[in-house]
Amino acid sequence: MKRRDFLKGAAGAAVLAAAAVNTPVLAEETENVPMTESEEGVPAWLGTEPEVKEEDVAEVREADVVVVGAGTSGCFAACSAVENGAQTILIERFPEEFGGSGIRDTLGAIGSRQQLEDGDNPDKFDVITELYRQSNGYGDQRLYK
Repeated sequence: MKRRDFLKGAAGAAVLAAAAVNTPVLAEETENVPMTESEEGVPAWLGTEPEVKEEDVAEVREADVVVVGAGTSGCFAACSAVENGAQTILIERFPEEFGGSGIRDTLGAIGSRQQLEDGDNPDKFDVITELYRQSNGYGDQRLYK
C-alpha cells in the first residue's frame, strides 16, 4: 500500500466519521483550511507526497488494515480487524522500553471469538466481581461493564 493511498483512505474515513458524529462545523473553523482537491483528487491539506528513495525502503508489506498507534484504541481496533479475518498490521512509533509495546495487561474482553472457540467464556458478572474485589472496592463497576 502506498502512503498516498493510505492517506486517501484515512481522509475518507475521517470524513465518514465526522458525518456519523453529526457535529456542526463553525464557519470560522474552516476559514484557513484549503478544501480544494489537487489534480489527482487528493485533498489539498495532505500536501505534496514526500519523495522516498527506493534505497530507503527496507521492507514492503501488504495488509487489509493498517492501525497506526498501539494505544488502547489501536489494540482493540487491530484485534477486531484480526477477529474479522483481515490481514492486519499494527504500527507503534515508541519502542517497548517507552511503553510502546502495545501490550496492555489491564484490558480484556469477554465473549471474544477466540474465547468462544476455546470454550473459555467466563461469566461477565463473575469477572466484574473479581475485578472489583481486587481493587479493594475502589473500582468503578460502570467502567468494568
